[in-house]
Amino acid sequence: MTLPSTARWILLPIASMAACSGTVIFADAFGGEFARVVSPERGRAIEAAVPVDVRAGIVYALAALAFVIAGTRMAPRYRPIVGALLYGAGGCLAWWGLSDWYIPEGYPRAYQRSLTPLALSLIGGLVGLLLILATHLRIRHAGTRSHPAG
Repeated sequence: MTLPSTARWILLPIASMAACSGTVIFADAFGGEFARVVSPERGRAIEAAVPVDVRAGIVYALAALAFVIAGTRMAPRYRPIVGALLYGAGGCLAWWGLSDWYIPEGYPRAYQRSLTPLALSLIGGLVGLLLILATHLRIRHAGTRSHPAG
């Protein structure tokens, strides 16, 4: 069953936010466990080797990637434009929420401001936008390729 075009436009922001929120919730629930599964004897060493702001930035980058891709895939038309608009909206949300991100208590650089999560989330959203554009161009030009006869 396919959704009507109007319903897809209405569900677009809900799909974007759900994908973003789901990514953050999944990372929060299973992030530490994943490090211990990958390397049980060194699970804490992996967490200690990667700074807390980089770990948070990776989660936000994946959330931004999911935000852009999920919303764009929900759009019935104009996907590259929708992807660019979602990247812009997501960039504004990231700036609003992450421009004053401070390292939490209990870490060596506690209470210091870090822009790493903001930068990584913007990069993640940009990767999502580039994937959407590459997919659009590949689909658009797939029928125009000429194959040599013979």
